[in-house]
Amino acid sequence: MRRAGQPRHQGRADRRGGTSRTGAKRAGECDGLTGLPEAIEATWPQATVQTCVVHLIRAATRFVSYSDRKAVAAALRPIYQAPSEEAAWEALETFEASELGQRYPAAVRTFTDSWERFAGLMLLPAGTVDAPHRRLEPRKRQNRRP
Repeated sequence: MRRAGQPRHQGRADRRGGTSRTGAKRAGECDGLTGLPEAIEATWPQATVQTCVVHLIRAATRFVSYSDRKAVAAALRPIYQAPSEEAAWEALETFEASELGQRYPAAVRTFTDSWERFAGLMLLPAGTVDAPHRRLEPRKRQNRRP
């Protein structure tokens, strides 16, 4: 029940106790907006918050030269498609040791700085959410140059 002066969404969170009707924990995906993960965690303390993979890749390739973006994006693919957090960390270390990782340390730093939020997706049971690479396909079509 919502109390006076309480936001409408807070009443629903109290009623459900931070879980859905099926008892599953909530999962939120953020695009890097400052304060959004903290707001989600304040509203739903048991929620899993993850950084959007598309926005994370965009941030990682922001300072990569245009001629190397496809190669860097392909080299980052094993990181976000990894089946577990350990496998993703190993893929990140492999990328860091590669020629592209040495040339673009900012791409590695982007993933290491946001690792806690990025790895949130891997903690969820398999089949709970779509694989991140499926979400990237529509973006690829939108970003093609004429």
